[in-house]
Amino acid sequence: MGVEGGRVTSVSSSDVFVRTKNVVFAAGAWTGEVMRKTLNIEVPIKPVRREIGITEPVRPIINTYIIDTETNLYLGQTMRGGEILGSIELEGGEGFLPYGNTLTWLTAWAREAVKLVPSLGRVRIMRVWSGYYEMTPDHSHVMGRLSAWPEGVYVLSGFSGHGFMFGPYAAELLANYIANGVVDPVMKPFLPDRFVTGNLIKELLVI
Repeated sequence: MGVEGGRVTSVSSSDVFVRTKNVVFAAGAWTGEVMRKTLNIEVPIKPVRREIGITEPVRPIINTYIIDTETNLYLGQTMRGGEILGSIELEGGEGFLPYGNTLTWLTAWAREAVKLVPSLGRVRIMRVWSGYYEMTPDHSHVMGRLSAWPEGVYVLSGFSGHGFMFGPYAAELLANYIANGVVDPVMKPFLPDRFVTGNLIKELLVI
């Protein structure tokens, strides 16, 4: 990445060179590592591997999205029925661990799901997979910039499992900030300066 006079001027790779005044780091679980390697900027976004599964299609038996805060289990199904999607979050998994699934996770998910919805004991699991959450110390996303960073450097990441829901509006807020220099009141709590001042967000519901 090119920086001149304290401002971003370009982004390049082995086969691409782009002149630009602004760069947004939005690389999910890799954001912290990319910012560290390219600009030596430390942003506390860490990968945590999580597993998830899906059942065979069945008639409608769950008419709401279930979150069990005691076991960290969640289950969901569309109102039309079909596959049941769910997971259970176990301790550990920090870092870029190899993709894959474990019998420990599958057993825990199946056991707690059947306790909560006994009829699931007759439903077959069709597929399981894994991926990375992009976790921050307060489990809330990071958007904006620090004045100590080169001018034109922004971050939009660290959604800790909620990016699909928050992403579109968060991108709109950040785009307005880049274009007009205006920090929307909705955006202000999520600025990266909270990790410097210690003014973290007290997120009480973490699944």
